[in-house]
Amino acid sequence: MRFFITFILIILIATKVSSQSMTMLHIDSLKNELSMVKTDTSRVLIMANLTEGYRGSKPDSAIFYAQQALQLTKKIQFPRGEVLALLGISVVMRELGNLPKALDVAMKAQKIAADHHYVYEEAFSLVRIANVYGAFKNFTEALNYLHQAYEKLEPYEGNFLNIATHLIAGIFLQQMNNLDSALYEENLAWQLAKKYNYRTIEPDIQNAYANIFSRKGDSKLALQYYHQSMVGMLKLRDNRSISAIFSDVATFYKRENQKDSAIYYAKQALEYAQAMSYKNHEMRAATILSEIYGESDSKLALFYYKQAASAKDSLYSAEKVQALQTLVFEEQERLKELDA
Repeated sequence: MRFFITFILIILIATKVSSQSMTMLHIDSLKNELSMVKTDTSRVLIMANLTEGYRGSKPDSAIFYAQQALQLTKKIQFPRGEVLALLGISVVMRELGNLPKALDVAMKAQKIAADHHYVYEEAFSLVRIANVYGAFKNFTEALNYLHQAYEKLEPYEGNFLNIATHLIAGIFLQQMNNLDSALYEENLAWQLAKKYNYRTIEPDIQNAYANIFSRKGDSKLALQYYHQSMVGMLKLRDNRSISAIFSDVATFYKRENQKDSAIYYAKQALEYAQAMSYKNHEMRAATILSEIYGESDSKLALFYYKQAASAKDSLYSAEKVQALQTLVFEEQERLKELDA
């Protein structure tokens, strides 16, 4: 176990001093393109891609490019670009803990896409809406939106979004403890990722596999997938995903009653989450630490409990719950009117 932690520590150090990751190279390429393109529509699309590129490492930069893109789309009347800009804002708002805002802008994006018959962009919107419901632990509704996305993505088998939809469905099913169905979805995601050579999504699928096998009680296989996933995510420098998997590994070691390892990974997860102010990841890591220290150090347990409570309030305050419920009700009424 000590070897495993030391190995990951070496990878952590190496990624901090090595050349740029694939993600950062992609961002540099996009920024170079942005400085050269002449048409406003191209600028909007590049800024939307920059939003997605920065969401895992620099949320402030992601929001900056999304807002710039949104302003330009309204100026030039480019609804497809407006959808993509809104979806970029939605995903960052969700990670930062503003779930009502995330849901609101994703629903606006979905309506614009539907009104203009943008099938792919509507599917993208449905996936982002599903993720907000998933963040709020309403997995049944989240899966409902994902199934709607499946239907629209049928012609896009080799597209990244189609693979991601299977990945996300598997994650939600795993959290519902429907492990066989979760494994089925992740197998689909893995096969498609391999078939169409989407290497950057492989660490996320490996993490999902690890969580499933951990719940199934196969610790050896779970640890194998956690290891593969961590190495891949650290190379990509996707801090959001790194925080998530460190929390997953901490939960695994906590379940295995290996408290030192659990504390190590939970602290790493918290450090990455706080660096980006991603409240959902911060809440989870701090909760793990509070529970572990609750058995041995009441002062530290209280310290981390307060951090978790603060992050939870940012996500699930009464005001935000009410705002979400209002949005959901209004959307249901809108859909009833459309059906009528």
